[in-house]
Amino acid sequence: MMFMRTFIFTATILILAASNTYSDSAQSNALNIPHKYGRVIYSTNHNSPNQLYIIGISHRDSIHLKNSSNTVQSQIETFRIAEWLIQNKGISMILPEGYFSSSQRHTAPIDRSKNSPLNIEILQERLTDESVFTNAEMLLREKYGILSRQIEDLNMYQAVSAKMKELKISRNDLIESQFIISELTYLQNRRTANMLQQIPDILDKELKRGSISNKQALLTIGMNHISEIIKYLKQGRIEIASPLFMSYKDFYSELQLRDNNYGVSVIIPEILANDNELIKLVMLDDIQ
Repeated sequence: MMFMRTFIFTATILILAASNTYSDSAQSNALNIPHKYGRVIYSTNHNSPNQLYIIGISHRDSIHLKNSSNTVQSQIETFRIAEWLIQNKGISMILPEGYFSSSQRHTAPIDRSKNSPLNIEILQERLTDESVFTNAEMLLREKYGILSRQIEDLNMYQAVSAKMKELKISRNDLIESQFIISELTYLQNRRTANMLQQIPDILDKELKRGSISNKQALLTIGMNHISEIIKYLKQGRIEIASPLFMSYKDFYSELQLRDNNYGVSVIIPEILANDNELIKLVMLDDIQ
C-alpha cells in the first residue's frame, strides 16, 4: 500500500525536461537572500526591471487543513523570504496558488520600508494554530498591506480537484490509476502554464490602475509545480502533450514572461531545500 501511494504521488509530479534557451543562470544567489531562509535554485534575465519571484512552498493539507512536519517552518521561511523581497526589491503584489477572491480591491501603493519584521514568536503562534486557517501570504497582506490577485482559473482548479478525488477512489486499481494519473498530469500542467501566462497581463492592468508602482511580483506555488515551471523557463515556450487515448489536445504557446522581458528567480525555503527525499520526489535533485 505504501508503494502504491508513493507511485501515485510520484507519477503526478510534473516531468522536468532539458532545454537550454531563455536561461542565463541555472543556479544563482544574486538576490543575496539570507541562507537561513532559503536559496535561489534558478534565475534568468535578472537585470530586467520586470521581475517575477517564485517561492516553492509547503502548505497545510488541502482537505483536513492540518500542518505536516515541515509546514510551519517552511511557512515561516516563506514569510521571511517575501518580507526580504518587499524590503529589498520592492515587490508590489503576491500571486498565491489556490487564492480566489470575489472582490478585487484596488489600493494606492504604500510605503512599506519602515515596517519592522514580524516577531518570530507571533509568526510561530499564528502558523501553528490549526483552529484558524492562516498562511504566510495572509500574514504578509496583514503586515505589509501588499496586494494579492487571483491567478487561478476556477474551472481548471476544479477539474484538477475532481481528478484527484477520482485518483483517491481508484488508488487500488493500478490500470485505472495509470489512466487517471496521465489525465491529472496533463490538467496540472495546463493549470501551471495558465497561471504563468496570466502574470504579465495582471501586472500591466494593475500598473495602469495605479495599484502598483512597478512590475515586480511574487508567485507562491506548491513544490510539485516547480520543475515544470523551470522547464518552461528554459524552453522559453510551453509544450504540453495530450494524454494518449483521450480527447484532450496538445497545447503549445510562447512564454509570455519571456515575450514581456521578465526576469524570473525560483526560490526554495531552506527547510525544503534540505529535504533530500522531497527534492527527489519533485524532481529538483538535478537542478540544485
